[in-house]
Amino acid sequence: MSDQCYIYCLDCRQFYTGTCDEKGVYQRDLDAEHGGHSVHVFGDPYTYRYPICGTLITLMRGGEVPKMLMTFTHAAIKLGYLDDAQRISREEGIQAQKARARAASSNSFAGRFGHVS
Repeated sequence: MSDQCYIYCLDCRQFYTGTCDEKGVYQRDLDAEHGGHSVHVFGDPYTYRYPICGTLITLMRGGEVPKMLMTFTHAAIKLGYLDDAQRISREEGIQAQKARARAASSNSFAGRFGHVS
């Protein structure tokens, strides 16, 4: 049984889903559109820094990525955030995501006036 994995085509500069085998290995030979291109196959989203992490989580949940987040993600990729040296531990990524969520709720109108715990 094959699965879907998230890919970034470095030549086309776009996200797409690719076919992965049962071990999660990208099947380049089954990809007619990007088969000969340079691609990055994403792993655990929490091992990437923001904004890439946020984009991957949104995609994996089936949501639409806001244009501004996608713009920041493309900029981060151009700055080298896909390099292994820029990757972080899963635990560090989860903690960073929780901190962003707390900051967002405390900066909201309801958070400022004590309506959010």
